[in-house]
Amino acid sequence: MIDIKAGEESLEKFEAMKLNKKVAYMIFKITKKAKPAKGKEITVQKVVQKADCAKEERLKTFISDLKEQGVRFAVIDWNKKLLFVHWSPDTGKAKNKMEYSSCKEAFINSLVGIHVKLQANDDGDLTPEIIEE
Repeated sequence: MIDIKAGEESLEKFEAMKLNKKVAYMIFKITKKAKPAKGKEITVQKVVQKADCAKEERLKTFISDLKEQGVRFAVIDWNKKLLFVHWSPDTGKAKNKMEYSSCKEAFINSLVGIHVKLQANDDGDLTPEIIEE
């Protein structure tokens, strides 16, 4: 079994996002732990503030940013609800897809306050219309 958990910094940034309501979205990735620790952890790759992204363009920017990264997790604050997205495109590497899938539920459970979960495997699964639902 793969033992990949959220890093402390990831959990702290998520809590700040949830409480301060200033972050539009965050993208997470699996990385190797800093030495001397071994293994992998889920870290924050990108944070976008609401002030830096107009609400009208927020969904398009979020989707574009997420799709260009490959297999990833993300959280977006949309209409005062936190939406968790697991982006796992068909073009993603099998190893990456397996790693992300194996730790997804544990990661979601560590992010207390997620309202909606979305699994997206292709462009049709991740559109502004689907997020707005």
